[in-house]
Amino acid sequence: MGVGTLQKTNQRVAAAVKPALEALWEWAPLQSNVHVDETPWCVMGVKEWLWTASGEGFCLFHAADTRGRVELETMLGTEFAGVLSSDDFSVYNGGNIAAQQKCLAHLRRHFKKVLELPGNNNAAVAKRISVINR
Repeated sequence: MGVGTLQKTNQRVAAAVKPALEALWEWAPLQSNVHVDETPWCVMGVKEWLWTASGEGFCLFHAADTRGRVELETMLGTEFAGVLSSDDFSVYNGGNIAAQQKCLAHLRRHFKKVLELPGNNNAAVAKRISVINR
């Protein structure tokens, strides 16, 4: 099989699934809960980002040049009425999002840092929360 055959096959498959994929991208931001994440992805020696948006019955991928809020808005729009489940990366904070669910492992990591801070009740509060979340 030649390279040209593979290229033409990829083009035909991409054209065939394009309407369904576009409809899915329009439908995903309407869901009540969407999990999002991003991870670095090396493409020919250049750092790119592979984003995911997933929920019950779907998972969409978005390849991007940046790790910025513009990519989140590309996937979910500038307003999201559902619950956004994510880690604590700053891009997920401060947007026009109805509600957020943060990753418990990331939150516990923050409380462990609080344990080390000077202050009146920091250690006591952090220890109490870490016991509750075991």
